[in-house]
Amino acid sequence: MTNSRTRGFPNLARAVDVGVAARAAARLWRSTFASLSALGEAKLSAHRTPRARADALAKLARELLGIHGVEVDTVGVLPERPCLLVANHVSHLDPLVILSQIPAVPVVRAEIAGWPVIGAAASALGARFAGDPTQRARCMRNVLAALRTGVPVLTFPEAVRGDGDRVARFGRGGFGLAILAGLPVVPIALTVEAAPDDGLWRLSSRARTRVKMVVRAPMWSRHGEAPEDFAGRVRTAIALSLDPPVVRVTPVRAVGGLLAAF
Repeated sequence: MTNSRTRGFPNLARAVDVGVAARAAARLWRSTFASLSALGEAKLSAHRTPRARADALAKLARELLGIHGVEVDTVGVLPERPCLLVANHVSHLDPLVILSQIPAVPVVRAEIAGWPVIGAAASALGARFAGDPTQRARCMRNVLAALRTGVPVLTFPEAVRGDGDRVARFGRGGFGLAILAGLPVVPIALTVEAAPDDGLWRLSSRARTRVKMVVRAPMWSRHGEAPEDFAGRVRTAIALSLDPPVVRVTPVRAVGGLLAAF
């Protein structure tokens, strides 16, 4: 992690790199230990309610963010009722950031289930994994059940992870469930200080990372509205709430898009 200040001093640069690597390694070890502790507690409490598992996962998320020096600046009112939380996806931090502020059942990529320790802990604490069609169908049933028991559900409906300069097209699945359950969607816009393609090691090596989280007012489906149209309105609301907004349109169209989000 050399920079212009240390480039002319190779010994100092090497010392800085060693120090940064040691910090990243220590943080990853502490994260593993925290996840193991959460996993052990979850195994000993096999009959927890979905709400209790969501609260435990939120506690773990706050601990992991603290370990990695992540500061979250939350703007808006956090929901206090069951809802579908929908956010843009720009970094590995995104689920932890939101869960640290709002206990919920997260829907995450299927490959995370295979991550050492963390995947097992997330699964034990109520995370749902979306992969092949069979997994997605099972996941949707679990999500609907969670919503009906009063626990918020967190989803990242972009087909591909965004690059920080745009919000990719949203899938329709979760929005159809929100309509079926008669519950609102709460849009969340995330802006991460680190580059969107930073991996876990890079994030762990940074002294501090700032994330801005903008929570919009709940949005309800309109009478007879198709899930894909509902998804489009929520996507517009999120895109216009990023810092800076990522919708590159003329001022007239920007106003029209903002009005369409309500």
